[in-house]
Amino acid sequence: MFRMKNTTIHGVKEINKVSGQFGTYFVLSLSLGAMVFFGMCTPRMQTGPQIEGHAASVAGEEITRSEFSRAYTRQTERLRSQYGDSFNAAALKVASSVMNQLVDERVLYIKAKDLGLRASDEEVVENLNRGKAFRDKEGKFSEEAFKNYLRYNYYSEASFMDEIRRDLTSDKLRQFVMGLTYTSKQEVEMDYRLSETKYKVEFARFDPAELPASITPAETEEFVKKADSADKIKNYYESHKSDYITEEKVKARHILITYEGARNVGDEGKKRSKEAALLHAKEIAAKVKAPGADFAALAKAYTDEAHGKETGGDLGAFTRDAMVKEFSDAAFAMKTGTVSDVVDTPFGFHIIRVESHTAKEEKTLAQVTPEIVEKLIQKYKAPVQAKLAAEQVQQALVNGGSTEGLLKTAKVKWETSSEFSAVSRHIPKLGSEPALLSAILSLTKEKPYPDQVLSSKGVFFVIKLVEKKEPNMSLLTEEKRKQLATTAQFSKGYRNYTDYSATSRKEFEDRKSISINAHFLAIDTAPTEG
Repeated sequence: MFRMKNTTIHGVKEINKVSGQFGTYFVLSLSLGAMVFFGMCTPRMQTGPQIEGHAASVAGEEITRSEFSRAYTRQTERLRSQYGDSFNAAALKVASSVMNQLVDERVLYIKAKDLGLRASDEEVVENLNRGKAFRDKEGKFSEEAFKNYLRYNYYSEASFMDEIRRDLTSDKLRQFVMGLTYTSKQEVEMDYRLSETKYKVEFARFDPAELPASITPAETEEFVKKADSADKIKNYYESHKSDYITEEKVKARHILITYEGARNVGDEGKKRSKEAALLHAKEIAAKVKAPGADFAALAKAYTDEAHGKETGGDLGAFTRDAMVKEFSDAAFAMKTGTVSDVVDTPFGFHIIRVESHTAKEEKTLAQVTPEIVEKLIQKYKAPVQAKLAAEQVQQALVNGGSTEGLLKTAKVKWETSSEFSAVSRHIPKLGSEPALLSAILSLTKEKPYPDQVLSSKGVFFVIKLVEKKEPNMSLLTEEKRKQLATTAQFSKGYRNYTDYSATSRKEFEDRKSISINAHFLAIDTAPTEG
């Protein structure tokens, strides 16, 4: 029987409501839900070789190896299920992410303690009593299930209860900080007015990338004569060298024979052993090498690859690094028109037919200089011409003249936006530039277009208001006000809590109160146990 200062789990009466000091433990149910109450099947820790010392310390409080291991395992398993075969711990920086999360949690726990919000023994036990994971069929607390969970996840009773205490304590802090937020009636009304005010605009879009400028021979000659042109051309070539390299490629077909245990094996392959698959592949290889054999037809008949059954095993043209090493080594060593012996890869056994082989080609600076000169001139000339074309249309619009001829010359058409609200952060095809959005929101029926051309990320816009729908304020009922106030208060409170968390972390960093064991950050690239 677990005891904490003479308080047993059975000795605390189960309750349906939580102390008013910290609400309903909403965040706790999210954070602990997977870890404790629904985490009975959490896999054993696999964090590579043993590392000496603790993972980190915050103001003298240690984050143990076991805490890091449990958090790391949970995160890797979650990401592995999300990314599948493409999961790469090092690329996703799992260890760094887990470490930062643990440090942030410990910082907030310490801040909560300093404010006198530390969870009591009774609150910890009451919280555990409410969990269903440790109950037997009769709904009573199961000591056996509890101890099995501790053993499987490398907890001691003390470390497990300390973890719950920390989460409860941190949640009290969250509730406290978020509870300081206030939303006035005027704010609710303003938010509603903004969200329900709807706009629709017409716009002409002048994108320099889509409206290349015409370049005369005289301009080209003038550019080349400039003293710094040779350096500009060379620098562009060096920084875009990959654009002028055509990698070696092979165009091939293949027949794949899979077996139980091969990567991505299908139902057919699961019926074979590796030995049987090899024998079958050799038999097929003999057939495709026979005089007059139709490789594509045989691929459709025998390959285990679903796509290959439709295309006759056609892989198209591919570079060396597009395939697994064993396959590429074989294909790139073959001559055009030849068929390989059986090639063993993690996906199974392959018979390959090479249909063409293209050598690597790298264009020289001299070969591409005219092309680079044109690109460099376009880089500064196209935006100037695009803006000039937009300004001509804008001027015609302001003066009440026709814009059709100008738009036709620029090869641009009026487009109509979808309806959007005043609080929209992004408008399709128009973007999210604050100045552009602000200019649109200032438009009225009396003044339906801005005074000047607008721009967003190098693209120029001529805009005119089509429609502005004012909100029906009678729909803002008292019940609706309460709903909006609750939502707004939660959003503001959460932002305040996030800011508080970041500020607290910086405070500890500035005091040099955070120490991290670098060996744990390198664990993404370490070999795993068992």
